[in-house]
Amino acid sequence: MIGRRVMLMLVLVLLRAPVCAGAEPVAAGVRPASPRAKPAGAERFPIGHWGFPAEEDRFRLFLADGFTMVIAVPEQMAAVRAAGLEALLAVAPEAAEPWRDDPAVRAWFVLDEPARKAIPYADVAAKVAAFHALDGTRPAYVNLNELDDPREFIRVARPRLLSYDYYQWWAGREPFLDLLAKYRAAAAEAGIPLWVWVEAGSVPNGPLPPDNLAKIRASVFAALAHGARGIQWWGWRAENRDVATVNAELAAVGPVLLGLESAAVCRPGDATAPLPADHWIRRAAAGLVIGLFTAGDGPGHALVADVMLPAERGAAATVAEIVTAADVPLERFDAATGRWVAAEPARRIDAGAVHGPPAGTTWLLLRPATAGRSAAGGR
Repeated sequence: MIGRRVMLMLVLVLLRAPVCAGAEPVAAGVRPASPRAKPAGAERFPIGHWGFPAEEDRFRLFLADGFTMVIAVPEQMAAVRAAGLEALLAVAPEAAEPWRDDPAVRAWFVLDEPARKAIPYADVAAKVAAFHALDGTRPAYVNLNELDDPREFIRVARPRLLSYDYYQWWAGREPFLDLLAKYRAAAAEAGIPLWVWVEAGSVPNGPLPPDNLAKIRASVFAALAHGARGIQWWGWRAENRDVATVNAELAAVGPVLLGLESAAVCRPGDATAPLPADHWIRRAAAGLVIGLFTAGDGPGHALVADVMLPAERGAAATVAEIVTAADVPLERFDAATGRWVAAEPARRIDAGAVHGPPAGTTWLLLRPATAGRSAAGGR
């Protein structure tokens, strides 16, 4: 019986979550894995985390919370595959050949925060080039932060992916949206995807505040409105159920966003990022971030994200609402069902139809309804 149990167990080496986001993966510990199949159909939206827990019960909860991707070392790949995860594989380019055709490898982990570590981009570029010579499609992964220059990094290193972190609830909110705009622009100019790190807890230690869900949702959906095509979490805790709530929304809406192209980002009240004069969104409340997307020859989409907290909205006596053209019927994406449904306005006014995020959330994905497509039906 003991031998059979051993045969049924997978050895999983812990990626210990370090104290600071600049540390590299560390291997330690042992535990059995929990298999999970990848979903069929639409492409899975990347939902990552720096490490994962060693204890089996916490690991099962981690998987149930909707993570799809972790940073891993070679010794962990069997467990990564068994769990249905993908890996940012931390291995030297000269040792990566055995994993070149492994479908569980999403990217090749190179380095975290080169500017903070005073590592020249030219040194990073050599490793990026080595991985890209080995693998013609998957990216060499380098994560930047607010100290880095994304355009210069792209010029020197020629990456296939741009990733960065800035934790607004720990470091200060003021630069958050400007950094998103800066990294979005750099990624768009290079024609490469953007992934963004977000803190799972709005405080680094201690009890989570009652508005933790509102805070992390604001960070995630502001990033999505800026065209982020992957979200990476820092600092998951088993007692933090807010991440599971947001990840469920990401798992639903993420594949839809992967099929769109970011066209513009608008901030009502900011003269540097106005709504287009001819857009079907006529006006919007301050504190909203509106990402405009294109879908090939189809109708334009708009992701409306509220980045004001409930207490701030209450103090300002404002409501997170937009006004749309009265003659443009709309559909909204329902994350609960994964389907597009008719967007019924909260009310109508002379200027048009008033819409806001559904109860219990702070974001809204809209598109014009088109002839020949059921508003209650297809994706």
